[in-house]
Amino acid sequence: MTQSNELVSDYVIVGGGSAGAALAYRLSENPAVSVTLLEAGGSYRKFFFTVPLGGALAYDNPRYNWGEWAEPDATRGGQRDYWPRGKVLGGSSSINGQIFVRGNREDYDRWRLAGNPGWGWDDVLPYFKKLETSLAFGGEYHGKDGPVHVSPVCSPHPLAETFVQAAIQAGVPANPDLNGARQEGVAQNQVSQFNGRRDSTAWAYLDRARQRPNLNIVTGAMATRVLFEGLRAVGVEFRRGSALSTARARREVILSASAVGSAKLLMLSGIGPEAHLKDLGIPVLLNRPGVGSNLQDHCGPWMTWEMRQPTMNNQYNPFSLAKALLRWWRSKDGLMTMPGCESIAFVKSQPDLKEADAQIHFTPVGLEHQGSKHQIYKFASVSLIPNLGNPIGRGDVRLRSADPADAPLIRPALMDERDLPAFVGLIHLCRKIMESTPMREQVVREVSPGPAVSTEAEIVAYLKAKSLPHYHPVGTCKMGDDPAAVVDARCRVHGVNGLRVVDASIAPTLVNANTNAMAIMIGERAADLIKADAAL
Repeated sequence: MTQSNELVSDYVIVGGGSAGAALAYRLSENPAVSVTLLEAGGSYRKFFFTVPLGGALAYDNPRYNWGEWAEPDATRGGQRDYWPRGKVLGGSSSINGQIFVRGNREDYDRWRLAGNPGWGWDDVLPYFKKLETSLAFGGEYHGKDGPVHVSPVCSPHPLAETFVQAAIQAGVPANPDLNGARQEGVAQNQVSQFNGRRDSTAWAYLDRARQRPNLNIVTGAMATRVLFEGLRAVGVEFRRGSALSTARARREVILSASAVGSAKLLMLSGIGPEAHLKDLGIPVLLNRPGVGSNLQDHCGPWMTWEMRQPTMNNQYNPFSLAKALLRWWRSKDGLMTMPGCESIAFVKSQPDLKEADAQIHFTPVGLEHQGSKHQIYKFASVSLIPNLGNPIGRGDVRLRSADPADAPLIRPALMDERDLPAFVGLIHLCRKIMESTPMREQVVREVSPGPAVSTEAEIVAYLKAKSLPHYHPVGTCKMGDDPAAVVDARCRVHGVNGLRVVDASIAPTLVNANTNAMAIMIGERAADLIKADAAL
């Protein structure tokens, strides 16, 4: 492998995804500050990163998706799962379902109470507003001039509103704005789209900043380790093609490589559980047992019903998809703008809770998951996908070897026994919604789990066999002041200097929401912390 020239800048950011793109944009606003952004993937300026439904084309494409496989999960009978992760500028925001929800007050106040001043709801709300241009809502809970456009679903299926009305009849409060004063309730979704186009962080942030002379975006650059002088981070070693290069940081190195990637890179750099690193022959710079631990993700089954009314399943054929693509090309609406789900109900698993702690996604398509593939049913169908917002289960990420090219060991524990009673209640609530008028009038039959699954024991068996990760991993570099914490409340890695982690991995606990909005907020807030520290 050849050695190429060294890059030098004030800040080196590893990962141009949801948090990293926002961070690069904000730090490079100051023309006196230079920023190098290293991204292992390539350009976002491609057709399928523009068409909202196009992200599905990258779902199992190793060129645009890290596509790792997790180890067997003992909490779900040894099930192995495919874990997609964006490998492109914009990261997972370039391939995700574009569902834009924040989480609720209790979620973030829990972060603050866990030893993270400045991360409570009142602290983070200004950053949610700062990042957003809301095209549907105004007032004190929404922004009007932020980089990310947040829109109503462009062309919702009629059953999306039917689901909302059925949920209300089943006792879920109506709540038109799920990102407003209160999260609990049901409504059609808010999505990160603009004029029928996916508004990933690559489009929202990097497309605006890529001509700045002080921002150097390097694609195809896979970071292999952080470079240190003593206990101070001074740069990043990375591979680009056959060349091994370095990016030196005059001020700081910042890891924004995801809950999997940032933990992996810290361990490759000698920061992590001492025994694990020694077993792999990696020199230990700092024994930090929390690195890679505390892995969390939402999970739940795809509950599916056959419907009388046509759904996306009826359009999943070459002729209909070609028509939909032509419609999108002409008017930027229709099927090609479909997000991951079209309506959401945020609900309480127990009535005495202050805030909702679970969510139910509604999507007008039924399918069977088969590893990294999806088998779309041939008949009209819809799915409800329940999950608990703050599950108890904790897994971890470890290295498979000392070779940076090797995929990490992802060891989830997604279905803790203590969560099962709440999950059973969610299954019953989903069925209650689908049995409410007017949804009941559209249902032909319950496909999954099906009427044969009725007792608590049968539902538990179904949950363990059919629940899947929802691709919201967090927590592996958790923020806090306890011995298991990896970073402090200013995102600085404990025990070393000049190194921060800024992405979903720092979240101490999951929020009751899809995590893309949360990750972007982390990038925005961390940018202000870094700027403030530089001014001292």
